[in-house]
Amino acid sequence: MERRNSHGSIGFHETFFLSANCLGCISMMSNILRNLSLLAMFFALIFLLFSKLWSMPLERWDEYTNRAVILASKTRTGYGQLQLPSGNFFEKPPLWYMITYQVTRMTGINPVGLRLISAVSGFIITILLYLTVTRCVSDFAALITFLTLLSIGHLYKNNPANYFSTHNLRSADPDSLYILFLYISLIFFVINSQKRKYFSLIAASCFSGFAVLTKGPGGLLL
Repeated sequence: MERRNSHGSIGFHETFFLSANCLGCISMMSNILRNLSLLAMFFALIFLLFSKLWSMPLERWDEYTNRAVILASKTRTGYGQLQLPSGNFFEKPPLWYMITYQVTRMTGINPVGLRLISAVSGFIITILLYLTVTRCVSDFAALITFLTLLSIGHLYKNNPANYFSTHNLRSADPDSLYILFLYISLIFFVINSQKRKYFSLIAASCFSGFAVLTKGPGGLLL
């Protein structure tokens, strides 16, 4: 039974206890809604990045050229050197081509095998951005960041709004992997600036080097 004072009203301690319970319920409901929203966005990200990677034909220029490089390098040199049917290929560094070649050994040289590295890189980039904003700003800001990334159609499909654009987080080119290496390198550089540990500096330098091997000297800008 509720304890009442001499005037028949609920006492201060009981009121405080009820208010604390209400605040606890509101906090619990808020956490549940946050977790459900995060889970829904997580599955939406997987759907946007990985669904029907095979459905769109390879685009002219980069995707088509990258397929030709992997196919020619495999058949002409056993992948010892990047090749085109017309000769050596020196336009881009080899790391993305080497990794993608290993993927296509399992999947075959098809749109899925050629685009899978980009899709995985895009997934990791998005998760790292969410975790970074959570740590540096707030959970709410991280959810807004996640939702914003999901809402940008250019990141997931070709030619959004009928504007010619073939580079995105699902396309068969080195860009997504390059951005991933740059972002990881930046994270380790920031950690090093705060804690001055040799490991973080070495890791930052390594990932910067991977970025250079993926798309060129822009990886040294950090």
